Amino acid sequence: MTAVAAKNTITVGIRDLKISQLLKDDTTGVEYGAPVDIPGVKEITITLIQDEKELTGDGVILDTYTKRKGYEVTFKNAQFNQNVLDIINGSTTTSSGTVNNKVYTTVDKSTDVANYFALEFAPERSTGEKDYHRVLFKVSGIYTEEYTEEDYMVCNFTGKGVARTYDKHFGERKTYDVLTEIAQIPVISGGSSGSGS
Repeated sequence: MTAVAAKNTITVGIRDLKISQLLKDDTTGVEYGAPVDIPGVKEITITLIQDEKELTGDGVILDTYTKRKGYEVTFKNAQFNQNVLDIINGSTTTSSGTVNNKVYTTVDKSTDVANYFALEFAPERSTGEKDYHRVLFKVSGIYTEEYTEEDYMVCNFTGKGVARTYDKHFGERKTYDVLTEIAQIPVISGGSSGSGS
């Protein structure tokens, strides 16, 4: 069985993207921090990772089996934010100096471990009349700066979306009758949270 990146890659321009640090994910429940805005978001790409198996005989495929394994996730934004950097990379930003003359410093440490977080985004445009939101429950990777767009610095995230420990769900899709802001993901305690994908 081989994990492959599926062909159905989604790349969209988005009007809103927020992340929420995953504070708890075990057999007893799930808890997230407050949503934090990704400023100046430009685009997001989500690629399905799946396992594929085939049974062949007599020169033809007799049966096939496909199972979702996770997602490859990338996004870009145009404004650097150290709070976002700390949430994603597991770094710590400290401040020094006086009021109106502060310096904020983020040290890249060998002991930093990337955090898990949920992300939710709403595309700039969607088909149909409803407001579409996509949520991935458990994502981790690295957030870095890039200096490749003319004279501007942009920020780039590359990582993977995996299943939560609690319920093995990857995420969910939501549609709203009216334009809706991204809200706090509810705490889940015991039981099951319903279906997710």
